[in-house]
Amino acid sequence: MSEYLIVCRNMTHAQRAERLFRRSGRKAAVKKIKSGLGREGCSYAVFMTGADWQDTVRYLRENNIEPLAAFAVMDCGMYEELCL
Repeated sequence: MSEYLIVCRNMTHAQRAERLFRRSGRKAAVKKIKSGLGREGCSYAVFMTGADWQDTVRYLRENNIEPLAAFAVMDCGMYEELCL
């Protein structure tokens, strides 16, 4: 099953994104991520399982949340950055 991290500007945006996904029936969880994955100091991300990341990013943008980055979680635990 595919797993993704969608990096948000701050905790508030991550929480808003999580609520949007839950209302639409998707599973999501807010996670604090390593500073190397975020663009600005410590960042927060929405962890998604099994969702199509492109549809996820489009859905966020339609609801006025601009993601900073998106990563696929690899089987070995490493992250692969996806092109927004």
